Amino acid sequence: NFMQMDRIFTYDPVNYPPAEMKKFVEGLHANGQRWVPILDCGVTALPGYKPYDVGMQRDIFIKDREGNPYLGVVWSGPTHWPD
Repeated sequence: NFMQMDRIFTYDPVNYPPAEMKKFVEGLHANGQRWVPILDCGVTALPGYKPYDVGMQRDIFIKDREGNPYLGVVWSGPTHWPD
């Protein structure tokens, strides 16, 4: 997984050093191929994580029956989904 700690809008520079990723993608392009990262729209429910904080401020997450952001768990941990 290219993301840092499986969090959306992040990139793991330790396991995927930028220079190596650039070389990899250029190699794909040279072969007429494309690199298409797949993004899951789940946002890790973690205070201090900017996508979560902004989503909470803007009240954009799907709600449960009580009107709270619906909380599920995926590979990155507790997660909310934008509506």
